[in-house]
Amino acid sequence: MPFATFQTSSELSRYINSLIDELSQEYRFCLQFSTVLSQPDSLGDVQLISHIERSLYPAKVIDAEIPTFIIPIRPEWAENLFDEELAKQDLFGAKKELALRREVVYYRSAKNSGGLAAPGRILWYVSQGGKAGHYYQVKSIRACSNLDEIIIDTPKNLFHQFRRLGIYTFNDVLKTADNNFEKKVMAIKFSDTEIFNKPIPFEEVQNILEKKVTLQSPYKISPKEFERLYNKKV
Repeated sequence: MPFATFQTSSELSRYINSLIDELSQEYRFCLQFSTVLSQPDSLGDVQLISHIERSLYPAKVIDAEIPTFIIPIRPEWAENLFDEELAKQDLFGAKKELALRREVVYYRSAKNSGGLAAPGRILWYVSQGGKAGHYYQVKSIRACSNLDEIIIDTPKNLFHQFRRLGIYTFNDVLKTADNNFEKKVMAIKFSDTEIFNKPIPFEEVQNILEKKVTLQSPYKISPKEFERLYNKKV
């Protein structure tokens, strides 16, 4: 059952109610969501509203206080973790076994986390990366994911915990810790990635945010800023 992708809580509630005669038995649970969404106090319950967004994917509740972050990622990682269009630009393409996974893990330094918290949303900003000229339409926001979990631990512990959810070798994770076995690393578990039909270039991101951000580390944005950016995806 398709759901409108971008509405206020009250609009989404009314939309679900309008589908009541069309909802098959397996979607009847959505009527409970409609009741919750019609109650203004529920918008502050991040766990609850995040659960509703996941269940109604790709729906987004634009007036909910869900923490949203722009996270930079190199194109070499993005193409294998979620970005099919970038993979097409590479001679070898993405790893098929990873492309079929709904949940994936991305590793980064635990420093300069920008207040990352889960549950939440991620807007993926794909940087130019180390292969200048190898990719096009980089230095732009290219996708949106659910931010499911943040775990900080040593490289060895994280690798053993999440090795089935990523393309990383242990050496890749260790490099994130500057080859220090005891240095803490952050694992970002995310799911249900939506690739944008129209990437949002860096300059446009700055204009929308009305500030000169560098996007070299995670950057938290407001619900209104998320709305303005997300509206640019098509």
